[in-house]
Amino acid sequence: MILIDTREPETYQKLGRPVYMEWGDAAIIANERIIRVERKTPTDLMSSVESDRFNAQLAHVDEIIVVDEDKWMPRKVWDELYTNDRLRKTVNTLTERIPVKLAVSIADYGNILKNIEQKLLDNTYATTRVHARVDASYDTPEIGFIAGIPGIGEELAKRIAIAYPAPINAIMNMPTWNQSVEGVGKKKVDDAIKFMLKLKKEVK
Repeated sequence: MILIDTREPETYQKLGRPVYMEWGDAAIIANERIIRVERKTPTDLMSSVESDRFNAQLAHVDEIIVVDEDKWMPRKVWDELYTNDRLRKTVNTLTERIPVKLAVSIADYGNILKNIEQKLLDNTYATTRVHARVDASYDTPEIGFIAGIPGIGEELAKRIAIAYPAPINAIMNMPTWNQSVEGVGKKKVDDAIKFMLKLKKEVK
């Protein structure tokens, strides 16, 4: 499954299922694993590499894909990394910490995401940065909240949470539960939404 952050441009959202994501611009989920992807333009990559925000992003994503829609950087230049000293230093610094790939178009970006998905399905995706989807990090207050929704419970709450990049994303994308989680029907989704609306009124 390929998920695209709802804050991405519409042309990118068409590459997968739009969901809100706290970190990353895309996420690929398969075989109980998730790969989070940060999308950058070439100029954005170079200008943001020293920022605190970018360093924080690196701690939460598994790959950076540079989408060069304007053909600013030919693939040969990307591969050889010799024409732009600043770019070379940037990429050399990054690749010690995280994989960086080039996409020459939106379609190429979509193909890279599909390739990652296929490698996860084939168990051929090799990186030390793959996050396990089912681990202690999902024993969170958000899961406790989901479990407390009438008709959900702890086990179903965990299954709902691991269908999204993070438990908070599951809460924010409640209307899509029946499309993403086996055992959750439309009635459970409708009841959960009614519960949330009631809760909001009580808080006000």
